[in-house]
Amino acid sequence: MESLCSCSPFVRGFLPGILIGLFSSVLLFNTIWKEPPLTTERQISWWSSSRLPLHHNPPMQLSDHREAELIPIARKLRASDNEDDCNPSVYLRTQYLDQSSYLLVVLVHSTPRASGTRGAIRASWLTNRRSQTRYLARFVIGTKNLTPKDAQALACENKQYGDLVMLPDDADTVNPQEWSSTSKLLGSFRWAMDNVKFSYILKCTDSTFAVIDTIVKELEFREQKNNKTTDFLWGFFAGGVQAGKEGRLSEKNWFLCSHFLPFPQGGGYVISHSLVELLLSLAEELQHYEHDDIGLGAWISPFNNIEKYHDVRFNTGYYSRGCQNVYIVSHMETGSSMQRKYSSLVQTGQVCQQEFMSRLSYVYNWTAPANRCCVRTPNIP
Repeated sequence: MESLCSCSPFVRGFLPGILIGLFSSVLLFNTIWKEPPLTTERQISWWSSSRLPLHHNPPMQLSDHREAELIPIARKLRASDNEDDCNPSVYLRTQYLDQSSYLLVVLVHSTPRASGTRGAIRASWLTNRRSQTRYLARFVIGTKNLTPKDAQALACENKQYGDLVMLPDDADTVNPQEWSSTSKLLGSFRWAMDNVKFSYILKCTDSTFAVIDTIVKELEFREQKNNKTTDFLWGFFAGGVQAGKEGRLSEKNWFLCSHFLPFPQGGGYVISHSLVELLLSLAEELQHYEHDDIGLGAWISPFNNIEKYHDVRFNTGYYSRGCQNVYIVSHMETGSSMQRKYSSLVQTGQVCQQEFMSRLSYVYNWTAPANRCCVRTPNIP
C-alpha cells in the first residue's frame, strides 16, 4: 500500500485508465461479435421486410428486372428468419378443406428442395389477379425420406404461403427428378377430390409456365357449351413412342406392346372432374408406372367416351419446341425464364421476347396407327 501511494500522480492516474479502456474494448468487441455486419443477404432480408408484407404477394415491378429476381430470394430469407416457430407437425399437416367452388385447381408437382422455382412461380404466372377467383393453386410434395432439415424448411415455407400439399410416403414419387410417379399423381387427385370443389385440374410441374387467364377463359367457354359432364383430357399428346426398360422413358412394368399408348405430355395437361373421379374409383386396380403421363395414357386407352383434345399451344414435352406466342403452357422452364416470360406478357401481351422454334411440331392424327400419328411438319407451332 505504501509503495502504491508513493507512486507518481501520473502512474496513479494511468493504471485506472488502462483498466477502464480494456473493459470498454471487451464490451465493444462482444457487441460487434453478436451483430455481424450487414452482408448482401442481410441487406436483401431487410429490403424484403421493409417493402413486402408477410402474407402479400404483390405484382412484380416489371420495369426493374433485378428487383423481380430479388423477390423470391427475399421471401425465402424471410421465411427462414423464424425457423424456431415453424413446427413441422403443425405446418406440414395435409388436412385442408375449402368450401369455395373453383373452375380449375392447379396442382404443381414439386420436390422438397425446389423452393427457388416455387418462389419464381408465385412471383410470376400465379400472381395473376384477373382469374384469381376461378382457380386454386397448390404445390404437391411427397414426404418419403424427408430429412428433418427439409421438413423444417418446408414448414417455414408453408407457414408463410399456406400452399403446400404434403402427400404421405405411399404417394411419393419413385424418381425424385422431373417425372412424377403415378402414385403421386393419384395422391394429388385424391387430395383435390377430398378437399376442393372443382371442375378441372391443371397438372403440371415446377418447371412449367402457364398463361392461366387463357386456360380459364377456354374452360369457361367449354362450360357454357354444357360439355362439363364429358370426360375430358386437354394437352399435347404423344404417340408412337417406343417402350423400353432403359433410358429416359424406361418403364420396367410395361408389357402391353412395343410402343407406349397415346399419352398427354407430363409438362402440363388439363383433366376434367369426371375423369379424375373415374380414375380414383379404379385406383386400387390400376397398374403403376414410373411416369405419370405414360401411366395416364395406358389407363384411359380402354375407354371410348373420353374427349381427347390435342392442342399445339401446349409445349409440354421433355424437349421444348422453343417459344411461340400462341403457347399457353410451356415446359422445361427455369425461375429466371418464367419471370422474363411473365414480364413480357404483362408489358406487351406476348409471352416471347423473340419467337423461335427448336423442334418441329405436329397435329395428332387420331385415325392413323400410333406409329404414324405424329408426323412433325413445318409451320405448325
